[in-house]
Amino acid sequence: MKLFLSKRKAILIVAVLTLILAIYYTFLRENEEIPNYENPSSIVESYSKARLYAETDLVIACIVPEKRSEPMLKQFAGGVHKDSHYSIKILNVELNGNKGNVTYHATLKWGEPLNTAEELNETAPVVKVDGKWYIDREEAW
Repeated sequence: MKLFLSKRKAILIVAVLTLILAIYYTFLRENEEIPNYENPSSIVESYSKARLYAETDLVIACIVPEKRSEPMLKQFAGGVHKDSHYSIKILNVELNGNKGNVTYHATLKWGEPLNTAEELNETAPVVKVDGKWYIDREEAW
């Protein structure tokens, strides 16, 4: 009888752990991001964050389809840990019809053990194609 109770407890523990994992993967995991093509500022924010975190598929999705190339489909190395803090501030948006430039200031605060910060000012060319904004450049990694 004692052995039977041990098996029941083991089965119960496995079931509870499975339930916890299922809940985590369903509700708590980080959702895959898709670019926000609505305006030039949004696509630049999506693009710069994707480059920082080395999210290749998201970087490619942000670039205008005509400038996507075969080497771009390979994973690139780099990126930072997800616990680092990244912020972006749009400084200027210059548009001329369906083309333009977005200047932004990015700050990256590295977590442990570095505890440092890096800042970057960059201008990204943008273009509107079929009602969606994209980054108008080729990536060379």
